[in-house]
Amino acid sequence: MTEFVSRSVDHPPLTTSAAWQKGDPVGYPRDQKRVGSAAFPVPVGSSYRRTVPDTLDLAERASKGLIALTESTDPACDYSMYFWVFWTNPPVMMHDASDICNAKFMESRPLLRQICGDRSRIHVDAAQLTSYLRKIGDDGLMWEPIAGQPWMKLGLDASGVARHDDLVERYCAASMNGRFLGAVALNYLLTGDVGWKQAGEGLVTGLATLAVYRDDFAFFERSYYPPGVAPDQEAPTAKSWQALSSAWIIQGLVQFYRSTGFDPAIDLAAKLVRHQYAHSECFTAGGEWLPGTGYNHHHGHALQVLAMVEYATCVGDRELLQFAETCYRQGRQLGNAEIGYFPEWFYTPGSEVYDKPDSTCEGCEVADMIAIALKLSRAGAGDYWDDADRYLRNHFAEMQLLDGAWVHEYTKSLQATDVRPHETAERVVERNIGAFGGWASPNQWWESEKVTPGKAGIMHCCTDNATRAIYYGWESVVTTADRLLTVNLLLNHTSAWADIDSYLPYEGRIDIHAKRSFRLQVRIPEWASPAATICRVGGTERRGTFDGRYAELGSIEAGETAVVSFPIGEREVVREIASSTYRLTIRGSEVVHIDPPGKLCPLYQREHYRSGRARLVDVQRFVPDEVVAW
Repeated sequence: MTEFVSRSVDHPPLTTSAAWQKGDPVGYPRDQKRVGSAAFPVPVGSSYRRTVPDTLDLAERASKGLIALTESTDPACDYSMYFWVFWTNPPVMMHDASDICNAKFMESRPLLRQICGDRSRIHVDAAQLTSYLRKIGDDGLMWEPIAGQPWMKLGLDASGVARHDDLVERYCAASMNGRFLGAVALNYLLTGDVGWKQAGEGLVTGLATLAVYRDDFAFFERSYYPPGVAPDQEAPTAKSWQALSSAWIIQGLVQFYRSTGFDPAIDLAAKLVRHQYAHSECFTAGGEWLPGTGYNHHHGHALQVLAMVEYATCVGDRELLQFAETCYRQGRQLGNAEIGYFPEWFYTPGSEVYDKPDSTCEGCEVADMIAIALKLSRAGAGDYWDDADRYLRNHFAEMQLLDGAWVHEYTKSLQATDVRPHETAERVVERNIGAFGGWASPNQWWESEKVTPGKAGIMHCCTDNATRAIYYGWESVVTTADRLLTVNLLLNHTSAWADIDSYLPYEGRIDIHAKRSFRLQVRIPEWASPAATICRVGGTERRGTFDGRYAELGSIEAGETAVVSFPIGEREVVREIASSTYRLTIRGSEVVHIDPPGKLCPLYQREHYRSGRARLVDVQRFVPDEVVAW
């Protein structure tokens, strides 16, 4: 028997054992022959090189993200993810039940490939998608096998599972069926392969059989279901943490309905959404976030808001969209919206549980807030473009791991540890470049004093949620309609319409290089003066008119370059964030210095932005043949 011992000391159960050896086959419900030959998405488009300002570039961040999304996987187990990364000596990646988040990787990867055209390690995409198709049972649901990967019982209690003893051969994680449904919808959009549509219809039908129905709403009573167990239609209504799993399912249902028009998907989504806003006890009628019973998790609440936005936008429910907007504004107050710092655990006055006002920040909640701000703005439910811009440029960008040298330096000073059967120590740091942090403070990527004793360094829920948000940001930089190009976010970007070079925050300047003729409007940041904004086309000054924050700049012909400029300055502010006081130097929207600075892995090392003259870099640009609306 092989014993598996978890390092994640606050995620029980911590041990399990099984007759197992590395490379044992996984006990999928389907064999390879029954899967068929589904088409896997491959990025298609044109590539070229350009010299651009060395400022935030979401295409470059997408390419980095693909490293973690493909390399933090286990080739001996059909490239299943390692959910956990520990900064031990040596650093290790570890399997446990949280590997169910692999379903999220399969949504993020093709989105990032659409941005940057990177096909590196694309065999991982195909291997994981094949394994997930083999997880689909005759009931249409996706089942997690325990045979061949016995560690899938470690950590189940962390999700509030009180009944896990009956999970013997396999189990169905309802929430991850929802996220996999989103990946299925995306694959159908990108490939047109009807096999994905059929798989999605089966998932929707299967999820409907697991739901508990009450009058005009529905919910899920369990996080994990063993085979053959029907839902208890008399179960108490799910509250607080129990209601979280529905948020992922709602997103997948809405995405699948948008992609296919499959009515049962939106019908089930409607019932689940009604439970969330009216019966889950997560929000007041005024949109305030309720702490619930022992669960004040920012990501959990923000996910529900995002699900409401997705559904309301899809069906045109303006009343629900307005409620979701109110919830977003309440959630924004629980963190610092200037830099996009949102605590994992939020504090509300009078709360007696999980009172952690000094909580660290997960990449998950920052990604959620970016998605909500962008989707509300695009739906016309509010103007939150500046929110999204600040979040993207600051804590979101800082929380992506781009250099792991400090990890090597830190871990080599620790006492040596063993490498356990469900772990690997092979090139761990290098394989996690592009991942997102889960325990950041305002000035440090990893707050070592506040994480679990096991030295957990990365939890890849943050990576998959944040890498998806990279696409949301990239997709929203520009929007097009008829012959109108609208620039919403002043970031480096490329499209079939134009190349955009952003000099912010070195200079208040953005260049739009037209590839075709169009009318142009550019949104000016909240801190820039419309009266001081100047546009030049072909060297000739052009005074535009303003509609709110948008400068209407008239027609631009193919081959012309529009240069939009405005003064940019610095300001110092003192803020209390996570129970500590910081002095922030902000240039435009970007923090360029924070005091006191971090020690082990400091953030906001951006002195170069203050020079007033942009550094230039040579990059490869990719323009996809088709941009997927996601």
